[in-house]
Amino acid sequence: MQQPINGGCLCGAIRYNIQFFDDSHSLPQPTTCQCTQCRKNSGALVAYFITVASSNVTGSTPGSYSATPGFVRTFCKKCGS
Repeated sequence: MQQPINGGCLCGAIRYNIQFFDDSHSLPQPTTCQCTQCRKNSGALVAYFITVASSNVTGSTPGSYSATPGFVRTFCKKCGS
């Protein structure tokens, strides 16, 4: 059985649709980070996130920023979220 999760940015220019399956092999692995860049980006002491495949994102092309080598953060170019 699939459990879809839909969402997007604040202005609606970027949308995502993620399909999770009940088996434990397809569940995403959440990640936390406490580095300076993640704390600045999230405004929290610990950043908690799940990586989403780009094929699940529709709408406008997101902007990107890399403050840490090997890591890219994406955001809506219209509203910034």
